[in-house]
Amino acid sequence: MGKKQSCAENKVDRSKYSVEWNRKKCRELKEEVFNHYGQKCACILCPLHTKPVLTNFLTIDHIDNDGYKKKMRGLPFYRWIIANNFPSNLQILCWNCNNGKNNNSGICPHVSISKKP
Repeated sequence: MGKKQSCAENKVDRSKYSVEWNRKKCRELKEEVFNHYGQKCACILCPLHTKPVLTNFLTIDHIDNDGYKKKMRGLPFYRWIIANNFPSNLQILCWNCNNGKNNNSGICPHVSISKKP
């Protein structure tokens, strides 16, 4: 028989397991969400629109620019998306398009540039 763990040691072990489980679950749900919306940038003028990209370069974008209202990220956000049957007001954008849209009054810079004469 092995040595019995103290409560503190056991808590550390469970905590480590919990963090690993959360990371694994987050990756699984993220993959499900990104597979549903398509693993490419939704901006048709973006070079990343034509091919699937590593999800590390992609983000979930609120089409209506109201993402600040929910303030959810990671595992809770992926769970919310799945529980709400993949809302149609979300899309996948690359980091560049999402940040550009955020800094350009809700319009991707690719679209702004293409409209200039």
